[in-house]
Amino acid sequence: MGVPKFYRWLVERYPSVVQKLKSDNIPVFDNFYLDFNGVIHNCTHPEQFEKDINYVKPLEEMVSDIFEVISILFNIIKPKKLLYIAVDGVAPRAKMNQQRSRRFCSAMAAEKAIQNAKSKDPLFQPPEKFDSNSITPGTKFMVTLNKQLEYFIQYKIKHDLLWQNIDIVLSSHQVPGEGEHKIMEYIRTQKANNKFAADETHCIYGKDADLIMLTLATHEPHFAILRETIDFGSYFRKFTKPQIRKDPIENFELLQVGLLREYLFMDFSIPLQSTIDSFPDFRKRFDFERIIDDFVFVCFIIGNDFIPHLPMFDIYEGSLDKLIELYSRFFLEFGFIVESAEINIENLEKFLNQASKLLDKEISKNEENKKRLREIIESKNKIINSDGTKNENENENENEKKKKIMEMKMEMEMFLQIPVKNQNQNQNQDSSPQVILDSYYTLKFGNQVKDPNFKTKLIQSYLEGLSWVLHYYYNGCASWSWFYPFHYAPLIYDLVNLKDYHIEFNTDSQPNTPYEQLLMVLPPFSSPCLPDSYAELMLDTTSPIFGFYPRKFQIDPNGKRNEWEYVTLLPFVDEKEVKHAIKYTRANTKLTEVEKKANDLMSAVVFRYSNSSKIDLVESPLPIYPSLRNVPCVAVKQKLKGKSKASFIPKLREGTKVGLNNPKFFPSFGFIQNTGKLEFAGVYVTGRKARKISLIVHIQKEDELQNEDLSKLIDSKCLVNYPFYQLGVIIQIQDENQNFTSKNYPIQENQYFFQKSCQGLREYLIEKKGIHVETDIHHIVTIQTETGIFKEPLQLIQLDPKIIQKFEKKTQRIIRKFNNSKCVFLGSNYTCYKGRVISKTSDNKFNIEIKTKPRFFPDLPYYTMMEMGWKKPDILARQLSLSYNVFQFITGMLRIGDHNFGLQLWNQKEKTFKPGYFRVSTRYDDWVCSPDTQQLVDDYMVKFPELFIALNKNGTRHRSLGTLFKGVKIEKPTKYAEEVKKWIESLRSTQLEMEIEGYFTCHYSYLPKLENQIQEKLTKYKENLRIEKLNQNLSQSLSQNLNPNVKRINQVSYESIFIFSDFPRIRKIIPKGFHFGERVMNISSSGSVPFGFEGVIVGVNLKKRTVDVLFDKQFPGGSQLNFLLSSRRLQQLNYSDIIFIRQPKSNQNNDFKNLIEFSESESSDSSEIETNQNQNPFPNRILTPNHLFVQNQFLNPNPNQNQNQNQNPFPNQNPFPNQNPFPNQNPFPNRILSPNQFSNTFINQFQFQNQNQNQNRFQIQNQNQFQNRKKVKKQNQDFLKIWEFFKIQHQSEFEATITITEK
Repeated sequence: MGVPKFYRWLVERYPSVVQKLKSDNIPVFDNFYLDFNGVIHNCTHPEQFEKDINYVKPLEEMVSDIFEVISILFNIIKPKKLLYIAVDGVAPRAKMNQQRSRRFCSAMAAEKAIQNAKSKDPLFQPPEKFDSNSITPGTKFMVTLNKQLEYFIQYKIKHDLLWQNIDIVLSSHQVPGEGEHKIMEYIRTQKANNKFAADETHCIYGKDADLIMLTLATHEPHFAILRETIDFGSYFRKFTKPQIRKDPIENFELLQVGLLREYLFMDFSIPLQSTIDSFPDFRKRFDFERIIDDFVFVCFIIGNDFIPHLPMFDIYEGSLDKLIELYSRFFLEFGFIVESAEINIENLEKFLNQASKLLDKEISKNEENKKRLREIIESKNKIINSDGTKNENENENENEKKKKIMEMKMEMEMFLQIPVKNQNQNQNQDSSPQVILDSYYTLKFGNQVKDPNFKTKLIQSYLEGLSWVLHYYYNGCASWSWFYPFHYAPLIYDLVNLKDYHIEFNTDSQPNTPYEQLLMVLPPFSSPCLPDSYAELMLDTTSPIFGFYPRKFQIDPNGKRNEWEYVTLLPFVDEKEVKHAIKYTRANTKLTEVEKKANDLMSAVVFRYSNSSKIDLVESPLPIYPSLRNVPCVAVKQKLKGKSKASFIPKLREGTKVGLNNPKFFPSFGFIQNTGKLEFAGVYVTGRKARKISLIVHIQKEDELQNEDLSKLIDSKCLVNYPFYQLGVIIQIQDENQNFTSKNYPIQENQYFFQKSCQGLREYLIEKKGIHVETDIHHIVTIQTETGIFKEPLQLIQLDPKIIQKFEKKTQRIIRKFNNSKCVFLGSNYTCYKGRVISKTSDNKFNIEIKTKPRFFPDLPYYTMMEMGWKKPDILARQLSLSYNVFQFITGMLRIGDHNFGLQLWNQKEKTFKPGYFRVSTRYDDWVCSPDTQQLVDDYMVKFPELFIALNKNGTRHRSLGTLFKGVKIEKPTKYAEEVKKWIESLRSTQLEMEIEGYFTCHYSYLPKLENQIQEKLTKYKENLRIEKLNQNLSQSLSQNLNPNVKRINQVSYESIFIFSDFPRIRKIIPKGFHFGERVMNISSSGSVPFGFEGVIVGVNLKKRTVDVLFDKQFPGGSQLNFLLSSRRLQQLNYSDIIFIRQPKSNQNNDFKNLIEFSESESSDSSEIETNQNQNPFPNRILTPNHLFVQNQFLNPNPNQNQNQNQNPFPNQNPFPNQNPFPNQNPFPNRILSPNQFSNTFINQFQFQNQNQNQNRFQIQNQNQFQNRKKVKKQNQDFLKIWEFFKIQHQSEFEATITITEK
């Protein structure tokens, strides 16, 4: 966890230190490190389900989520050299205090939840939930997870090109050390042995705040921390908005350590401006790398994971701001606290002495600080037991207890000069500072204060703790056995005469085994995580260490606001006694071979791609994923050779270039002249205005552009989004009098509001980025980038051609390996064949070998892209007997008091919606809603009729439940509102993410059916292939011929194939769009989906130019779409990552000859757009899979043929060869009928029937079932309207779907 609340303090003080990620602004990284335990916790027990006692997540689902997260993180960073996966191993003894506290509290919370459930329902049986405490080295879960990770790494090496060109290090739970510290040890060792280049770039993923200090301690300026974006505003919102489905990259942000270093340089340089006359040699005194070390050390004093923080020092109360202000003057006068990763005790004592004086002033002048000190000291009287009961000593007289408490309160209040409301107060009582300080020790440490050497031991341990933590961050673990043996820290006033204390550690200590650590940190509740022989030591009352595992324990609030900050008063485990108990009971001799192996300590393993050495078989630990054969991979143990880690020197390496000169164009403020100033600017980066001081970057650059130069800059390149530069094109320049706009990007702006726009832009830059443009803004520039449009003043835009050229030449990942690489060949009629490259010829041609076995083309039922029954909201509201106002709020957001009664299916202002319920109609340019929306609202009305009665009677605008339910018989409105909330949370629609305007998808209820149909047809297809293969083997053995399904093609052009080892492949022609039901193939060499996988398009995003593809096979990293699918086979891909799959004209071998001739003559047109237009007989209509099948089988397009929409493109052919949808009804069984023919022939034989008030469906039934001819006439008219709508389906672009049920 590191320093509590540190991350929030950091982003408010230094507003631009965090970079919001987009696909076009990610720096190039050489090495990527994963602090992996954060991933494990997120995927095994999600925070949103922690309080749900019935929520059980299967192991397969956990592992699949972990695979998906790894894929997402890797695809964001794309490291060039190394991926380091570090799982927490056995921790030092100093860390176990905190681990033990967390795990006991976690078990306490789980037991409480079970007790509460049983109190409500005595028959309740708790399910076998996942115990989060099993995420500890040595447990069965961690052993299983390690096998899964090894499988996943080898899977990616086989299927992902980018994984084949890097080293992957897996430091498992059996490698001693915390994950982040194993990573830092690797970096220190590589740096000490000059294994890193001067411009080496690093990125580490993790949530802990101490990663910030660890990365600073490496003195590597080109470092970044990848984190999930934190929505700080959610803490202040009463209602939670549904999440909008985003590109995964938008859920992450980078904390740029290089920018943090520049911020710290400005921060500590500010005092020099006023003290430069007092210190003429300030340049020698100002050693910035030493200041970095001292900043890290000062943060330790505020808090860390190994020793408790000093009382009255809290980031939330501004303590860190005050200490930094104090230090910025201190180091110029006295020097540095940390020198060569060692503490200068003399300077530390001076600094703590000045800090104590500062604390005295703050306490004496601030009533809030007096109150806080009182809360800290009195918190011992508010201690609660782990079961929630109040802690009371039954043997102590209650009156005597109150008397003692009152005496201590009087002493403290007299010292703080706070009036005590007690008439019996003794005025002659000793009120010296020592008395009040002694009361702190008496209340916090109890009987320990009776030891005459108590304070000496306490201060000695605290100094050892500071030294141990510093050594741990800079040189690794100083001692595996040392720990801080107290629950509280000393007061800062007692940290004097520090030279008298001698600090020494047991450097010969060794890490514990995994099972020994489990005994030291796990509570009795988690005993199943241990082997039986070890669990007995915890549960058996006769065990010599039974006392270390209390069933109840005490918790001290210690003046804190949050429960996670409370002090857990557990007995400290004696390591020697634990090892003696294991030896005494011979627990090790009772272990199985598997358990013994899990208890061993091991080295990290390095995985590398190797085409010469292959692993024959890698078995899948889970049945949902296939076993791997012929994996081109080798695994070796990691050995860090060279100088020892102790030789690491905390400084910049020689040749390291920072700021404007850094070769890989890392973000920097140095691109523009600036100064830093500390101001109360009210920056708005955490969901609310910052209340404390922030460092604002002031830009002094002048706007010197002349008006005659403005037009020349239009459509020119520039760099925008300072200091996180990304490439863009200027599309508009605006000043007070003129407006120059690009012809390619027509934008209309009103220059009459130019001054107001300038003011708004200034405010935005200060609030969101902490950047203030001091000079006058004469020009506002609009820039188009790959991911959006920016508006910035001219001063912040980089127009220097040399810098732009340098930016464009950033090191990119280019891989060109052709021989023996997998490929996809694009044959005639865009029929795709998988194969491999044999060789490349001198004239840039390729000799390839492809497989021509029958392809899998599932003949899926005809589901059109439109869905009938979608209506405008006002029409649906009238059908439900609701006013449009009530319908609008009940399907959106309906806030009344602290409650929300809305289903949150759409947001009109933001134009977002839940797929399958609402969407923006391109035909009407208005909202429409589906039959499922009607069904859901109807269920809502049936379930809670009183709510709708109240809304129709009293309206939707209320401040309280009382006014809403006025006149409606509801006894307990609050309880009623909670029932509504639970019902809404249980709906499937609540779990769906919002989509933005421009997204279209087939109905979500259809996806499980489509998944099952594809799986059934794929199973039959594989069985047919198996039989065919047996027949082929038999014929080959008789004829002794080669495999007839493998063909060789020579002299294939580069444009006709997609090669796996060709990255990045730039496609000159990309389809403009795709349609539902299209069969496509993935041709991306890197990503979650393996190269060559095939699937069906089920969703299209027109704005982002992406498609959702349901693949034939599941794969690690796939999505289940909020568990809607039974397997992980859904993925969102870019247009450029896929190609169409067309059905071959014939599977006969003589057709393959034409394919070869076609390839060699290079007569193919590589434009998929043109091919689609020439092959589609209905250019204004969307072809379904069945249409494509019939087209490829029977249609020979003629360019002179009239392709009118009403013309029959399939003469004498039946588009449904396997079934007749209208048996005994079609008078032309061998022809497909046009819409007019169909309506004239069958209009009198079908009826429109509304099965349910909540659903509008069309069913085909025989006319003989009806006798009322007037009703039939009305139904015929409705049917004609349907056909009119169907004929213009292209213009409506997926507006509705007609579902015809065969009878």
